[in-house]
Amino acid sequence: MKLKQNILHQAENDFESFLAKLRAQEAAEWAWLMGHLEGLIIPWLFKKVTSLPKNYNMSKDAFIEEVFSNTTYKFYDIFKTGTFSSLAELRGLAFKIAELKIKEGYRKVKRDAKIYFNDEDASTFDGNMFKITTAERRRKETLEEIKEHIYTLPRVEQTILIEYLKGESFKEISETIGLTAANCRKKKQRALDKVKAMFFNALSISILLYLSLA
Repeated sequence: MKLKQNILHQAENDFESFLAKLRAQEAAEWAWLMGHLEGLIIPWLFKKVTSLPKNYNMSKDAFIEEVFSNTTYKFYDIFKTGTFSSLAELRGLAFKIAELKIKEGYRKVKRDAKIYFNDEDASTFDGNMFKITTAERRRKETLEEIKEHIYTLPRVEQTILIEYLKGESFKEISETIGLTAANCRKKKQRALDKVKAMFFNALSISILLYLSLA
């Protein structure tokens, strides 16, 4: 507690020294800053984020965790080359990034919801290739295809993504595979992006094949 109070005092009253320690990758200062930002931004996100599409396979808590995680990654990237003169500027930067990440997150949610849970026909083409009788059947087929893509990933990414989809926290996953929670979060996002890319690529190939045979 005393260490945190000392860091807070330095951040507010001797920002140049605090900033120098952040530049030097001092663990205590970075841990304090991330905790400080989390304590401010997470409650703000819960007020800012209203609701997600019905039947979407991510809870509001998970969505907010994802937004905050992406915010911290972008914050660090900008920090490395940015110029700052106060703790307030660091806070302001984090909130601006969070605002953008909410918008990005909503776009991804809407896109994913259209892929996985849209009750409309998958295609306006005539024929049997894209004809699906019920939304439930579509969900099952899509999930099976996603599972196949997951199993093509490296073993660590497979484990992280599967455990995450089961509802395990990053702390629990980190204890299972021996990586930090932050590394697990980053690998999960990369693995998810790979699976989405494979899914879209397979869908595009199917459409092109259908057109070539039509």
